[in-house]
Amino acid sequence: MQRVITSQSKKKLSSSQQFIWLSLSQQTSSSSSAVAANFSTSQNLLVDERDKRFSHTILLPKSNFKTKASLEEELTIQQISRDYAYTKLKEDRLKSGAKRFTLHDGPPYANGTLHTGHFLNKVLKDITNRFKLLTGHLVEFIPGWDCHGLPIESKVFQEIKKKKKGTEGITISGTKDPIIRKLAKDFAEQAIQSQLNDFKRWGVMGEWDNPYKTMNPTFEAQQLRIFLDMLNKKYIFRGKKPVYWSPSSGTALAESELEYPDVHISKSCYVLFPITTSNTEMSQKYGELFATVWTTTPWTLIANEAISYNQDIEYSIIYDSEKHRRLIIASELMKSVCEKTGIKNFTVLQAMKGKDLFVNNDILMGDKVSSYVNPLTSSVTDKKLPFLNGSHVTTEVGTGLVHTAPNHGIEDFQVVKDNSLPIGPCFVDEYGKYNSQTPLPHLIGLPVLSVGNEKVVEMLQGDLSQYLLLKEDYSHRYPYDWRTKQPILIRMTEQWFAELKDLKNVAKEYVDEKIEMIPSSGRNRLKSFVESRDEWCISRQRTWGVPIPVFYKENNPSEYLATSESIEHVISLVEKHGTDCWFEMSEDQLLSPQYRNQGWKKGTDTLDVWFDSGTTWFGVVKASGIPLPADVYLEGSDQHRGWFQSSLLTSLAYQGVPPYKKIVTHGFVTDEAGKKMSKSIGNTIEPESIISKQGVDVLRLWVSHSDFSVDVSIGKNVIEKVSTNLKKIRNTAKFMLGVLENYDPNLPVSKEQLVEVDYYIINRVKQFCDQITESYENFNYYKVNQLLMTFTYELSSFYLDIVKDRLYCGEEEARKPSQKVIHYILDCYTKALSPIICHTAEDIYQSMEFKKNKSIFEEGWFIKPEDFFQGIELPQEEKTTEMFNQVIELRQEIFKLIEKARMDKVFRTSNEVKVTIESVESEKLIQAIQPLLSQSTKQNKNTQLEDIMMVSSVEWLKGINPNPLYTLQYETSLDSKKVSLSISKADLHKCPRCWRFASVVENEPCGRCAHVLEHNHQYH
Repeated sequence: MQRVITSQSKKKLSSSQQFIWLSLSQQTSSSSSAVAANFSTSQNLLVDERDKRFSHTILLPKSNFKTKASLEEELTIQQISRDYAYTKLKEDRLKSGAKRFTLHDGPPYANGTLHTGHFLNKVLKDITNRFKLLTGHLVEFIPGWDCHGLPIESKVFQEIKKKKKGTEGITISGTKDPIIRKLAKDFAEQAIQSQLNDFKRWGVMGEWDNPYKTMNPTFEAQQLRIFLDMLNKKYIFRGKKPVYWSPSSGTALAESELEYPDVHISKSCYVLFPITTSNTEMSQKYGELFATVWTTTPWTLIANEAISYNQDIEYSIIYDSEKHRRLIIASELMKSVCEKTGIKNFTVLQAMKGKDLFVNNDILMGDKVSSYVNPLTSSVTDKKLPFLNGSHVTTEVGTGLVHTAPNHGIEDFQVVKDNSLPIGPCFVDEYGKYNSQTPLPHLIGLPVLSVGNEKVVEMLQGDLSQYLLLKEDYSHRYPYDWRTKQPILIRMTEQWFAELKDLKNVAKEYVDEKIEMIPSSGRNRLKSFVESRDEWCISRQRTWGVPIPVFYKENNPSEYLATSESIEHVISLVEKHGTDCWFEMSEDQLLSPQYRNQGWKKGTDTLDVWFDSGTTWFGVVKASGIPLPADVYLEGSDQHRGWFQSSLLTSLAYQGVPPYKKIVTHGFVTDEAGKKMSKSIGNTIEPESIISKQGVDVLRLWVSHSDFSVDVSIGKNVIEKVSTNLKKIRNTAKFMLGVLENYDPNLPVSKEQLVEVDYYIINRVKQFCDQITESYENFNYYKVNQLLMTFTYELSSFYLDIVKDRLYCGEEEARKPSQKVIHYILDCYTKALSPIICHTAEDIYQSMEFKKNKSIFEEGWFIKPEDFFQGIELPQEEKTTEMFNQVIELRQEIFKLIEKARMDKVFRTSNEVKVTIESVESEKLIQAIQPLLSQSTKQNKNTQLEDIMMVSSVEWLKGINPNPLYTLQYETSLDSKKVSLSISKADLHKCPRCWRFASVVENEPCGRCAHVLEHNHQYH
């Protein structure tokens, strides 16, 4: 019975999309994916099922390459692909003067075990370096570690407390510095060794015998030279300013060390401050006059020294008839404040700009608004406090009047400073508690962020309730210490700062115009962080760090010694003894001779760890003789506020140019639901848990599986998919290696020996190589992965499937050219894999009987097809591509019919099928098919078209099939012309050797096989 199938017109596909329609269907497991599997010429035919007379004559693939490498083999291969390749090529290229490529390693912290985020970062760097190594560059990758800082200091202190009894009340500051530092150094060394072993196990190549550590004396000395240079250039200064202070860490923090949790609840209060200059008559008539302020930090109210207003905002004086009082509120916020605080009956008495209300002070109704008193401290002081104009005051939230405590607010400090007013003492100590200078004794010793805050609110709710309009919880963004995850405060202290006002303008210019950013969104992100900072607090009140080499007068701590001579002397000691000398030597030893015995005492501050890592461009890259700037800095997107910024600023200060040409950033690792990895949630995945079972290349392939410029997910399903892809890659490589057994790459191949499909795949490989190269150059490793997997499926379902008959059963004349082409494919394929799955690529290379070098990485990058196929003039790529676009579309339509027949159980394999192309309206298709109507080889009576379609025969435009089983009509995508075709059973018999339906006599070899058997004596 004839079955009719109609194919609808299709959108035009690109050449790569059309190249193998089966590749996508196989990947998506659609019903048509069975086509290639069920109609392959030879792939799924078991040798045992073949005629026993001829099984020994079938040249099946043979290779020792395994579809899955054992972990032991992977480790052996790693010695070549990681250690040998890096060292050998570095030596060779240093001698030859090859162009350098420098990816400077941002140091991970020497603390704890590594996670998948570390794996993502380090393998991205390794992929980059390996690609540059393959393309002929001199690669010198110096891995390093960030060793100082609070996390390590805190951990070793906890260990001290565990080992000693009666240490419950002891703090880090109460422990001797040398003890802390020795234990911290030991802790860091252990962590470094553990992490180093993991990095090497991941296949990352580099200077593992000579990594950098920010605690090495030579590096510490170089870091101090940057400090001295910036000090001499007036970029570094000492000042008393409000800084971010972490009570949980006991130290000042830089803005880059803050994080903002999604939810933070503060106790907010609307508080009334009595105006002291109110007119008596008006007070009798309308009640006392108050400035209304709103604060989310009630604990700072006792430190209030002014109220800020904005001279351009309009303020209203309202009369609250119920409470017989007058309130000053910004006119724009008046209704919302009254509604929120329960003021129902009010009258607007006056409204005027801030400059008229608070500056001219001549209110029409007789009052002068010039000062006020703080109701919380009025019992202990009658000090009158001022109103100050401040541009930071807005009408977005609050009341339009801002409670100003210069000891606890950066903008507060600035507005008081701009008015040249004195600032009182800070009432909060380094532990975040009210100190002895607090004017209210009952608050002394209370933590201001908890109990102290509550006590102040209780005061307002108790005896001072007439001054409290409202207390409520308020959810907002609030800064936390990103290490301890605890809230911080702002506190006035004396610190060392880097002045950034001039530097940031230069930095913005470079970020805008001269530094390449991948992805481009990083430009605005880095610029926003640079723009937001005028100063960088670089001093820390910690022990485990690089000391700031400054001395202070013992009887006058505000006087300090920081000259070139005094600091150079300390640097010379640090180079010999490390920074431990600062904590172990006396002042006389640390001071240069001319300053001794003058009452100088060494300071206790250490440098911010971002200053440590931010100077690695100098202490590591430049110090190693590697030219600056580095080509690439590649880190997570959180480093825009950290390492990228600190490195840029120190480099601009020292040498006037950035330390890098290009910044590449990646996202964070999440679970499959997009949630952040967290031990508390239980969704973390340790790299070793995957590597120990499946090998490291599964994880390396995962790195390129997703677009790293955004967050990257990992989980069971993701890893299973990646694992499947890796198996497909290895199976494809195994087949190519297998058919190259006993292959001689030196045997020449002539133009006449290659057929059209060979030329097509050569051009396709060239296109693949160009796309792969471009994607690697652009750090588009996700695109590389996509190209690799698409090409892998294309190979197995098209070219490799088509040439199996030639390779397994064909004569020598047909087999050798196919091997030459597959050699070219395998060479390019293996190199494309090498940067990402270096172990697999090296394993493939080691399995090549004809390899020339010890490592794939000595081979260099892709060979041009004209160089590989020397002496052969290759046809124009466009012409071949256009031809096969048409052929592949026809093949797709034929396969639709065959798939339908298979589902109906009419045929088992495509070899049983005869195809009749009955009519073709498209001249372009006719022209494309014409070259394929010739014989594949002299002995193979099949046409090239029949080989490509993998059918018994194709009758091309010889009339209508009298016995069609299925017919189909479709329109070509190129010119929308109709094509009619049908399929029926093959006319000839099945060959017992090659299984094609090409035998004239049943159960006897076809003509081609008979010729092969006759002329190959080994088969006799």
